[in-house]
Amino acid sequence: MQSSLSNNRKKKQKSFSSKKVAVLFIASFASAFILVFLGATLLKMDNRSRNTVAEEPTETMRPESVSWNFDEETGTLYVTGEGAMGNYSLAERPPWEKFKTEIATVVIGEGITRIGNASFSSCFNLKKVVLPNSLTCIGPGAFDSCSELVEIIIPKTVTEIGYGAFYLCRSLAYIELPPGIKAIGGSTFAACDSLRTVTIPEGVELIGELAFDGCPLEEVFIPKTVTELATGGATDSMSICANSFRCSTLKAIIVDEDNPVYKSVDGVLFDKSGKNLLQYPSGREGAYMIPAGIQEIGDYAFYESDATDVVFPDSLLRIGAGAFEYAFSLNRVYLPDGLIEIGFSAFNSCKGLSNISIPTSVQAIGAGAFLNCPALEAQSGLIQYRGTKNQWVKVKLESQDRVLSKMSFVSAESVANVGETLVFGRYEQDGNLDNGKEDLEWIVLTISDKYALLITKYAIDTKPYHENLQNITWEGCSLRKWLNEEFVSSAFNEDEQSANGNSLIKNDTQINIDWPTSGGKDTTDRVFLLSYREARQYFANSDARRCVPTQYALSTGTWLSEEGRCHWWLRSPGETQENAAYCSYEGNLYSGTWCNNNAIAVRPVIWVDLTKVEVKT
Repeated sequence: MQSSLSNNRKKKQKSFSSKKVAVLFIASFASAFILVFLGATLLKMDNRSRNTVAEEPTETMRPESVSWNFDEETGTLYVTGEGAMGNYSLAERPPWEKFKTEIATVVIGEGITRIGNASFSSCFNLKKVVLPNSLTCIGPGAFDSCSELVEIIIPKTVTEIGYGAFYLCRSLAYIELPPGIKAIGGSTFAACDSLRTVTIPEGVELIGELAFDGCPLEEVFIPKTVTELATGGATDSMSICANSFRCSTLKAIIVDEDNPVYKSVDGVLFDKSGKNLLQYPSGREGAYMIPAGIQEIGDYAFYESDATDVVFPDSLLRIGAGAFEYAFSLNRVYLPDGLIEIGFSAFNSCKGLSNISIPTSVQAIGAGAFLNCPALEAQSGLIQYRGTKNQWVKVKLESQDRVLSKMSFVSAESVANVGETLVFGRYEQDGNLDNGKEDLEWIVLTISDKYALLITKYAIDTKPYHENLQNITWEGCSLRKWLNEEFVSSAFNEDEQSANGNSLIKNDTQINIDWPTSGGKDTTDRVFLLSYREARQYFANSDARRCVPTQYALSTGTWLSEEGRCHWWLRSPGETQENAAYCSYEGNLYSGTWCNNNAIAVRPVIWVDLTKVEVKT
C-alpha cells in the first residue's frame, strides 16, 4: 500500500497484513495475561467454553484487506477494510504500537467483522471507541488495560466477547451488552472498578470465570438463558476462587424464576434442586441462616464474605473447598451432626473464628481447612471434636495444622455429658428464707475438654434487662451488672468462683439472626445470658427451651402462664435498641420486649472448669 503522507501533513498511514495465529499462541497470550492478573496463579487458556469465548477467525486474511492510519492532531486511530483484523500478543505487538500512548480515540470502519486479540491492549490514554455495525466479535484482550476508556457502544451485531477483552478498563462506568451475545468470556470485565451497573441480556448462555471480578456491583440479574456460571474454583484445578461475580460489594444475586439450572432465594445463589448453595453475596453483612434441606456449601461459596455468623442446617453433608476462605468477619461456627466432609482451605484465614466444634460424622478434612485462623490458634481459642481420640484417628486428614493439633475431645468418659443435670452452687429457690438456700441445678449445654457450658434448669429470679427504658446493649445493662456482682457472690463459694472464670462473650450483630440491631461491644463475664443464636443452637426445639420458674422467682414478680411456665431473657438486643430478646413460655424466640419489663425471668449461664470443683450429677 502506498503512503499518502506529505511533508505538510501530520497524518501518518500504514498498512498491515493480518496473520493466522495458532491455538498455542492464544495459550501463550492468556498465560501472560493471567500472570499479571493473578500474580503467581496461572489459568490455562484452552478450548473449554468457560475460559475461551471468541474463536479464531476462519477466513483467510489478505494483506490488503485491512489498513490503518493515525491522526496525530486528534489522537484518532482509524482502522478500515473488510473482514477480521489480525491477532497480536504481548510479544507480537500491533503496527501502531509506537503511538499507543497517544491514541485517544479508535474508530473501526464499516466492513470490519472482528477486532483481533490484544489489538489495543495497554493503550493507556484511550478514552473513546467507535465500533461498526458489521462487527460480530471482540477478541480476547482487545482492550486489556485501557485504563482511561470511558466511552464504547457495542453494536447489536456482536455475538462474542473474548477472554479479558476489557480487563483493567478502570474508568469504564457503563456498558450495554448487545442482545445477540451468547457468552461473556472469563475475566472479560475483571478489575473494571468503576463498573457499578451491568445488564446481562436475555440470550446469554455462559458467563465465564472471573468475568466481573473486582467490579463494584451491588446486584446482578441472571436471565433464564444462562446455563453455565463460574462458581467455585478455577477449571485448571488450582486452588483459587473463580466465581463469575467475585465482587466484594455484591449484596444480591437474582435469578429469573424460569432458569432451568439456577435459582436465588433472598438474593443467594443456589442450584435449581435447592440442595447446593453456590454463592453468597460477599458484600452482605450480618448473620445468615442457611435454609433447611441444603446438603452442600459449594466451593468458595462464602469467599471473602462479610457474613458474621452462619447457621448450618442439619441436612448439611459437605463444606466445599475455600467455602469461607478470607471471611474475616466470621465468628463462631457450630457444625451439625451428619456433616461428612470439610474441604481444603474451607475456613482458611477466618481471622475472627474462635470456636469450632466438629461432629463425629466428619470423615475427611482437607489441607489447610483451618489455616491462618489466629483466634483459633490463640490460647483462648477452642476447637473441639465431639467424640473420642479413637474416633478421631479414623478421620482422613490431608494435613495436620496448628489448630487441629490442639484439639480437645468430648467423650463418654467426660465428667459430665451434654443434656445431664448438674448441681453447682446454692441460691434461694423455694421462697422460704428461713431454711436457707437450695442447691442450684444446671443443664449441660455443651462440653469442651474440661469445660462445661451450663444454664440453670429453672428460672431463678426476676429482673428487668435494664432498669430504665432507653437505648441499651448487654455491655451496659443493669442485668449484666447484677449477674456478675450480686448473683455471683450470693450463689458461689470461693472454690466455685475459682471454677467459674471469666469468659469472652461475643455481642456484635452475629448474636442475632433475623434483625440487624447492634449488640454492642464484646464483654468479659463470669455469668451471662444466652444470645438469640445460642438459644437456637443449644436447644433442639421449642419444647426443650420451655422453662418453669422457682417459687422464689414467682415471689419476685415473674409472669406465669396457665401451664406454669415463664418467659426468660436473652442477652441479644431486640428490633430496636430499647428492646431485648427473650424466650417465651412456649419456647419460641422473640425479637424483643421493652428492656425495662419487670415480669421476665432470668436463667444465668456459666462456663465451669469441671476439674476444679466437685460437681454433683
